[in-house]
Amino acid sequence: MRDRVAGALLLAGWLLSPAALAGTGSGLSSYDAQCAVCHQRAAVGAPGQFPRLAGRVGAIAAKAEGRAYIVGVVRNGLSGSIKVDGAMIVGLMPPFPQLPADALAGILNYLTSLKPHSAGKPHRFDGAEVTKLSARVASPQQLLAERESLASAGVVP
Repeated sequence: MRDRVAGALLLAGWLLSPAALAGTGSGLSSYDAQCAVCHQRAAVGAPGQFPRLAGRVGAIAAKAEGRAYIVGVVRNGLSGSIKVDGAMIVGLMPPFPQLPADALAGILNYLTSLKPHSAGKPHRFDGAEVTKLSARVASPQQLLAERESLASAGVVP
């Protein structure tokens, strides 16, 4: 009986956890499996090597053109020099075209949940939106030029 009560309390605790309520449990595990090796746990990045995603993806995803850009980068990759948090990063992000749309939506939802949050509650990604946005093919160089344009417009911090 005691084990059942303890198990029920653990399950209730998980169901009421912020990750479960935000639907980020599978997004977190997919992020850890696909992204954390470069962008680190909790998406803090590695200064000078890999950009911080925590607090940035939510801000970018607040605008439709930002959402398209984020999915484009994951699907098609990005290479070249970018400025993040005042520091230049020269690197290459490989493309992930094989990542299932629902898994990518989960990863993006996890990332948009990380603090600091952008103003307001971020609109959640779903598999259908990711599938639609994934249809656009762009070269890493085209995405780099798009990033510069979005940064000038204030969409990319």
